[in-house]
Amino acid sequence: MQFSEAITRSREDSAKRLARELERAVESFTHQADALMNERLQNVGQAAVQRLERRLSDADAAVDARRNEVALEIEQKFAAAQNDLRQRLDDLAADSEAERAVLEARMFDLQRRLDAALAHAESLES
Repeated sequence: MQFSEAITRSREDSAKRLARELERAVESFTHQADALMNERLQNVGQAAVQRLERRLSDADAAVDARRNEVALEIEQKFAAAQNDLRQRLDDLAADSEAERAVLEARMFDLQRRLDAALAHAESLES
Protein backbone atom coordinates (compact mmCIF):
# COMPACT_ATOMS: atom_id res chain seq x y z
CA MET A 1 0.00 0.00 0.00
CA GLN A 2 2.77 2.35 0.94
CA PHE A 3 4.54 1.42 -2.23
CA SER A 4 1.39 2.00 -4.25
CA GLU A 5 0.81 5.36 -2.53
CA ALA A 6 4.45 6.33 -3.09
CA ILE A 7 4.12 5.48 -6.78
CA THR A 8 0.85 7.43 -7.03
CA ARG A 9 2.46 10.45 -5.29
CA SER A 10 5.49 10.11 -7.49
CA ARG A 11 3.27 10.02 -10.57
CA GLU A 12 1.33 13.06 -9.37
CA ASP A 13 4.52 14.97 -8.61
CA SER A 14 5.94 13.98 -11.99
CA ALA A 15 2.69 15.08 -13.65
CA LYS A 16 2.82 18.44 -11.84
CA ARG A 17 6.49 18.95 -12.78
CA LEU A 18 5.72 17.94 -16.35
CA ALA A 19 2.74 20.34 -16.44
CA ARG A 20 4.94 23.19 -15.10
CA GLU A 21 7.67 22.40 -17.61
CA LEU A 22 5.08 22.22 -20.37
CA GLU A 23 3.64 25.60 -19.29
CA ARG A 24 7.15 27.11 -19.24
CA ALA A 25 7.88 25.64 -22.66
CA VAL A 26 4.57 26.98 -24.00
CA GLU A 27 5.28 30.43 -22.49
CA SER A 28 8.79 30.39 -23.92
CA PHE A 29 7.47 29.29 -27.32
CA THR A 30 4.75 31.96 -27.19
CA HIS A 31 7.29 34.62 -26.24
CA GLN A 32 9.64 33.58 -29.05
CA ALA A 33 6.75 33.37 -31.52
CA ASP A 34 5.56 36.86 -30.49
CA ALA A 35 9.06 38.27 -30.91
CA LEU A 36 9.43 36.55 -34.29
CA MET A 37 6.00 37.72 -35.45
CA ASN A 38 6.72 41.28 -34.33
CA GLU A 39 10.02 41.20 -36.20
CA ARG A 40 8.39 39.82 -39.33
CA LEU A 41 5.52 42.30 -39.12
CA GLN A 42 8.06 45.08 -38.78
CA ASN A 43 9.95 43.78 -41.84
CA VAL A 44 6.73 43.47 -43.82
CA GLY A 45 5.74 46.98 -42.76
CA GLN A 46 9.11 48.38 -43.81
CA ALA A 47 8.91 46.57 -47.15
CA ALA A 48 5.40 47.93 -47.68
CA VAL A 49 6.57 51.45 -46.82
CA GLN A 50 9.46 51.11 -49.28
CA ARG A 51 7.14 49.84 -52.03
CA LEU A 52 4.70 52.66 -51.33
CA GLU A 53 7.49 55.24 -51.38
CA ARG A 54 8.75 53.77 -54.65
CA ARG A 55 5.25 53.90 -56.14
CA LEU A 56 4.78 57.46 -54.94
CA SER A 57 8.12 58.41 -56.42
CA ASP A 58 7.20 56.74 -59.72
CA ALA A 59 3.80 58.44 -59.69
CA ASP A 60 5.43 61.78 -58.93
CA ALA A 61 7.86 61.28 -61.82
CA ALA A 62 4.97 60.32 -64.12
CA VAL A 63 2.98 63.40 -63.06
CA ASP A 64 6.04 65.60 -63.64
CA ALA A 65 6.60 64.08 -67.07
CA ARG A 66 2.93 64.51 -68.02
CA ARG A 67 2.91 68.08 -66.69
CA ASN A 68 5.96 68.84 -68.82
CA GLU A 69 4.30 67.27 -71.87
CA VAL A 70 1.11 69.27 -71.31
CA ALA A 71 3.11 72.47 -70.77
CA LEU A 72 5.02 71.82 -73.99
CA GLU A 73 1.78 71.14 -75.89
CA ILE A 74 0.25 74.35 -74.52
CA GLU A 75 3.36 76.32 -75.46
CA GLN A 76 3.25 74.86 -78.97
CA LYS A 77 -0.46 75.63 -79.34
CA PHE A 78 0.11 79.14 -78.02
CA ALA A 79 2.98 79.68 -80.46
CA ALA A 80 0.83 78.37 -83.32
CA ALA A 81 -2.06 80.63 -82.30
CA GLN A 82 0.34 83.56 -82.00
CA ASN A 83 1.73 82.86 -85.48
CA ASP A 84 -1.78 82.52 -86.88
CA LEU A 85 -2.77 85.81 -85.28
CA ARG A 86 0.33 87.51 -86.67
CA GLN A 87 -0.44 86.11 -90.14
CA ARG A 88 -4.03 87.32 -89.91
CA LEU A 89 -2.89 90.75 -88.75
CA ASP A 90 -0.36 90.89 -91.60
CA ASP A 91 -3.11 89.87 -94.05
CA LEU A 92 -5.44 92.47 -92.56
CA ALA A 93 -2.72 95.13 -92.78
CA ALA A 94 -2.05 94.18 -96.40
CA ASP A 95 -5.78 94.30 -97.17
CA SER A 96 -6.06 97.67 -95.42
CA GLU A 97 -3.08 98.98 -97.35
CA ALA A 98 -4.64 97.79 -100.62
CA GLU A 99 -7.97 99.40 -99.67
CA ARG A 100 -6.14 102.61 -98.76
CA ALA A 101 -4.36 102.59 -102.12
CA VAL A 102 -7.70 102.07 -103.94
CA LEU A 103 -9.34 104.86 -101.93
CA GLU A 104 -6.38 107.13 -102.57
CA ALA A 105 -6.58 106.42 -106.32
CA ARG A 106 -10.32 107.12 -106.26
CA MET A 107 -9.77 110.36 -104.34
CA PHE A 108 -7.08 111.37 -106.84
CA ASP A 109 -9.46 110.53 -109.69
CA LEU A 110 -12.28 112.50 -108.02
CA GLN A 111 -9.94 115.43 -107.40
CA ARG A 112 -8.89 115.34 -111.05
CA ARG A 113 -12.54 115.24 -112.16
CA LEU A 114 -13.43 118.03 -109.76
CA ASP A 115 -10.55 120.13 -111.07
CA ALA A 116 -11.66 119.37 -114.63
CA ALA A 117 -15.26 120.30 -113.77
CA LEU A 118 -14.14 123.55 -112.14
CA ALA A 119 -11.97 124.33 -115.14
CA HIS A 120 -14.87 123.60 -117.46
CA ALA A 121 -17.21 125.74 -115.31
CA GLU A 122 -14.70 128.63 -115.39
CA SER A 123 -14.33 128.35 -119.15
CA LEU A 124 -18.11 128.46 -119.53
CA GLU A 125 -18.30 131.60 -117.39
CA SER A 126 -15.79 133.41 -119.43
